[in-house]
Amino acid sequence: MPSPVRLVPWNNPFVPALARFLAGIWDRGPENILVVFPHERPRRYLRRALAELPGLPRPTLMPVIQDVPGLFAALARDLRPAPARRAQRLDLAGLLYDIVERLRGSGQGLLAKLPLDRLEFFPWGLRLATLLEELLRQDVEPPDLDQARDAVEPFAAALLEQLGGIYSAYVAELETRGWSTPGLDCREVRRDMDRVLAGLEGTTVILAGHYALSGAEDVLFRALWERGAEVLWHGDPSLTQGGPVHWCEEEHARWLSRWGTRAELLEEPGTRSMPELRFHEGFDLHSQLAALERELPDSPENTAVVLPDAGALIPVLHHLPERDVNISMGYPLERTALFQLLETVLTLQENRTDHGYLWRDVIALIRHPYLKMLPVGEGQPLRGLFHAWEQEIRSGRRFLDPFALPRHFAPELPEEEREAAGTLLKAVLERCLRAFENPATLADLARAVDGLARLLHEHGGGLWKRHLLDAECLFRLFGSVVPQLGQSAISRDPYPRDLLFSILRRLCADERVSFEPEPLTGLQVMGMLETRLLHFRRLYLLDAVESLLPGQPAADPLLPDSLRVLLGLPDSRRRDHVAGYTLHRLLRGAEEAVLLYKNGVTPGVLDGKSVRSRFVEELLWGLEKERGTLIKAGDAPPLLAVSFRVTAIPSGAPAVPKDGVVRDQLLARLTSRGLSPSRLDDYLACPKLFFYRVLTGLRPPREVDEDGDPQVVGSLVHGVLEAFLRPHLNQTLRLADLDAEALGDAFAEALEASPELAGIPLDRRLALALAGRHRLTRYLESQDAETTILALEQPVNAIVEAAGLRVPLTGTLDRVDRREDGVVVLDYKTGANLPRPRAGVWHDDALWEALAACDPAADPRPDLLEELGDKLRGMQLPLYLQMAAQALPDSPPRDAGWIELAREGKEILLLGREGDDELRDLLARDRLPLLTDFLVRHIVGAPEFFPRPGRRCARCDFREACGA
Repeated sequence: MPSPVRLVPWNNPFVPALARFLAGIWDRGPENILVVFPHERPRRYLRRALAELPGLPRPTLMPVIQDVPGLFAALARDLRPAPARRAQRLDLAGLLYDIVERLRGSGQGLLAKLPLDRLEFFPWGLRLATLLEELLRQDVEPPDLDQARDAVEPFAAALLEQLGGIYSAYVAELETRGWSTPGLDCREVRRDMDRVLAGLEGTTVILAGHYALSGAEDVLFRALWERGAEVLWHGDPSLTQGGPVHWCEEEHARWLSRWGTRAELLEEPGTRSMPELRFHEGFDLHSQLAALERELPDSPENTAVVLPDAGALIPVLHHLPERDVNISMGYPLERTALFQLLETVLTLQENRTDHGYLWRDVIALIRHPYLKMLPVGEGQPLRGLFHAWEQEIRSGRRFLDPFALPRHFAPELPEEEREAAGTLLKAVLERCLRAFENPATLADLARAVDGLARLLHEHGGGLWKRHLLDAECLFRLFGSVVPQLGQSAISRDPYPRDLLFSILRRLCADERVSFEPEPLTGLQVMGMLETRLLHFRRLYLLDAVESLLPGQPAADPLLPDSLRVLLGLPDSRRRDHVAGYTLHRLLRGAEEAVLLYKNGVTPGVLDGKSVRSRFVEELLWGLEKERGTLIKAGDAPPLLAVSFRVTAIPSGAPAVPKDGVVRDQLLARLTSRGLSPSRLDDYLACPKLFFYRVLTGLRPPREVDEDGDPQVVGSLVHGVLEAFLRPHLNQTLRLADLDAEALGDAFAEALEASPELAGIPLDRRLALALAGRHRLTRYLESQDAETTILALEQPVNAIVEAAGLRVPLTGTLDRVDRREDGVVVLDYKTGANLPRPRAGVWHDDALWEALAACDPAADPRPDLLEELGDKLRGMQLPLYLQMAAQALPDSPPRDAGWIELAREGKEILLLGREGDDELRDLLARDRLPLLTDFLVRHIVGAPEFFPRPGRRCARCDFREACGA
């Protein structure tokens, strides 16, 4: 009669109880004892518990300890007549492609009607391999599913329609080729159970700590149990009493019913049924980490920080105290700096054209820290070279050849190191660019990836000793990704580059960077699955939100949850039970548990609401029942709201005082180089903007212009119009009579020859040529009045005497015309923003009297400057009138205006119909001199450059420096 299931109460530590049980059967010989855990992690804890257990003979052998996958692999290996080759995922994907291609050739079903492409099949092949492996582990031989057409995509429906045939061919092919997989191991063991049991004759098998069994596990474990194996659980003591048990113990209850047995306590449960619970409700990950950091310093020795999401590992490590910490969870390789470098290398090739590599991708490559940190001697010469390259690339063309960039190292670099640096640079370009240009097979790609990894390893010097996580990433690339690429059955089959890169990305996405599992003492950082069967005095569970605990499984386009029941496979309900059991078992063994979560809207492209896990709700509900009152987030346990002290929000960006060096530079600039209309526009818009543009020498970072810089296009139009109209200087003519087609041709030729616009895409270049030709033609057609062109691109200078200074004003008049009613100054505008002064501003006596009376040194009157800017809207045309009057005293202009090239090509005059002789006299005699006098006095006299926040701040080049 088989023994009943022996149950260790889940508020007692499981591994020490197992060690004591093993001590009771030690006389059978530890070498004859086989302990089977659901995973590998408890093995180390059991060995330590046995080593510390009093009463065992010393020295002694240890029992054989295996996890479930290792057990099936060992049993299947003993059953096979010859060693089998372990198939990798790429092997299985290639095998399944051949199988599906054969079935498709039979001409039956949906599969025969659909195209089959290797690139499109690859992701389906990986999903299909995963499904077939699960069917083998669950001991399910599937039928053809012909009722899935309305539930999945057509290709998935075609595969499911012949799932039975695919499964049979898959198993047959694996056996024929002499390959093994974890699923096939389960099938081998299930088919030859008599030999398996005979091989374990005389072995005491202990099935320790299992919960939800697969089909193959259930068959093997039951057969072992019926022949004397001991089954030990860690669970709810109520399972031994026949009464109601916790909902998460449903799988154990079904197990008892399925085997027709009962459970009995291995030891009496402790007095504590639940730990002391505390909850921290935050608003994001950082608020949770702040609460965690406050909690951790007084943690006892046996403490665990549990992370349902591996992505939180790196932020958590930055908040841990300075003490021994052990990490026993995998970190996704695709989140590491090494994968970022690999992704950059792949993107370089995907965006490469016959003209070279895209400038942005090259900058991303030379900015990567792994490459910049490569040492030569005592220095890092590539860092300075790459910085110089970046400046050159940003001022160059859209596509470039990195091999043609100049290789000028710092002059202070010794000659021998200069030569070594040149060799290293050549290796970097060869391994990162040339090696990845034309891979035809997975073996080619494997050699390229291996070459890149060897470059980093061989030239990294001591970097990898200091950056251990990065070193482990490099090891995973060497030890796992490269072999899978280069040693699979399809490694030498030709594939398109897109498929090769897709396979590499998929392998990296599935790879986990492991950490050393020692020491077993101290603070432990682990994932939820790593906690199974372990026991801790205090727990910190981070990010206990519904999306992670229990979490939603990734959508399976091949076999969604609604179809799994048709094949007898576990569904989401069983997954929830497993997650619930893992959490509750962990909590019941702790003395204290702190659960942290975020609650509220999670910002992103699609804002979503983050809510606490249903398991947290269950725990809070239990506390509420005990207390008889609702629990709300606040400052008192058990539910604490994470909050931070909020200081007053600054009223705006700080001003820049005009003292010391600032004042000296300002006065020197004004008296030597003077001002221009554009700089006075800057001051009127925002004095602090004037400070950054005029006195700091700061410039926005240069970038390759991919769409055509409006300023460059505007300068091009100016040059074309000047060259086109210069032959007609001092001639009376109608511009509408000129050859518009010739003007359009001139613009197209100038656009084609422009080095600044050489890098823009062809479609954008054609669009610019067509738009420029159209708008210049419209401009000529709109100019039907007679005019005489007096000057083109005419430099003008004037002097403003104010604040005790003589300040030069400099500018360039695009065109000066003599019309029937007088001289007009014209300025070409290719942009759409043409702000005209508000009506009546020149007759607003209150405004002009305030300007005259203002003493900026005593009171800078920001409100007055703002009012002036709001009413005047720009300094360019008024200053052109004033400067032209000084430059052309014999024929002072009557008006100034813009030529609106961006639309109809019409003229928009400053004064227009209001410009009678009285108004022009008022401007020349009073308003314009007063305007420039006020601005110069304000620039010199105001005690600081203060900011003027507004909508323009969002587009300001100096926003970050300003702090607005």
